[in-house]
Amino acid sequence: MGQCNHKNVVRCYTSFVEGTDLWLVMPLLNAGSCLDILQQNFFKGVKDECVIATIIKEVMNGLVYLHDNRKVHRDVKCGNFLMDMEGNVTISDFGVSTTLMRGQKCNDFAGSPCWMAPEVVKQTGHDFGADTWSLGVSAIELAQGQAPF
Repeated sequence: MGQCNHKNVVRCYTSFVEGTDLWLVMPLLNAGSCLDILQQNFFKGVKDECVIATIIKEVMNGLVYLHDNRKVHRDVKCGNFLMDMEGNVTISDFGVSTTLMRGQKCNDFAGSPCWMAPEVVKQTGHDFGADTWSLGVSAIELAQGQAPF
């Protein structure tokens, strides 16, 4: 996270340990996550397709940046899309992300089940495409107010 520098990827200015806690200093994204916004205001989903398209486009820009830098997020979902009061969208929560070398694939089971691509669930080897699948599920989540299945 500290190596990333893109407007749609949350910044980490610094980090420090106090006792057994790791603290990350990040920008204030005071509108909360898209999941928070859905649950508080749009529990049946966002009906304006332009709003959904705008959020997905911003997340996609962040994913393109990550993928160009060989990083796979592996937990793409509305709960990890943070917004500020101006409507800017950033991807957050890199707890299960990884970096892949060219041609390399992941074979482990990481992420949130409702958003996982089939190859992640089956553990047959996944790469950046797993984030794309999860982004599609997130679009459905935005439209319906919850993830399918």
